[in-house]
Amino acid sequence: MSSLFAQDRQEIVLTLEEISVSDKLAHFNKGEAFRYNFKFREAVQEYEKVLSLGEISGKESEAHYNIGLCYTWTQDFQEARQIFAEVKKTHANDNTATAFAEYGLAWVDTREGKYLDAIDRLQQRLKDKPGADKEYNAVMRFHIGRVYLKHLKDYDKAKDEFRKVAATYPNSEIAKHPYMKLIKD
Repeated sequence: MSSLFAQDRQEIVLTLEEISVSDKLAHFNKGEAFRYNFKFREAVQEYEKVLSLGEISGKESEAHYNIGLCYTWTQDFQEARQIFAEVKKTHANDNTATAFAEYGLAWVDTREGKYLDAIDRLQQRLKDKPGADKEYNAVMRFHIGRVYLKHLKDYDKAKDEFRKVAATYPNSEIAKHPYMKLIKD
């Protein structure tokens, strides 16, 4: 009787191949090219290869974050939220990755019309654990001002936030944005 069971049993053999650093970097670059050309689904496929088994390329957290960006651009906000949450969990010891993920979540909040949630998320991040990348911190602060300006129509709070960008990050790229002219009025 046991011989019958052995013949009826099916086995699945799964072979996991590790990807070299150079291959991961090539996939990352392909993902970037696809993303810059608004081919988000193709970009996700390439970025996922960077996250696969193999040598560490140093681009894993960025690829992971970029997957979330792609889902944000395709308006798959639920998937984007999940990816950004994974970035925060998987790369919890990487302050830059978690700061980027918070910013990604704030963008999702904004796209979903949860403006106060986006503002709270970014203010909390900047207060408790700003990222090491000062340019990105400037962008987060600027996003708060943009939400006040464009979505909540609170021009005074928008000006306050833009003033904080100018005062704290005067040499940042975002400090050159046309909205920053509002603080001169």
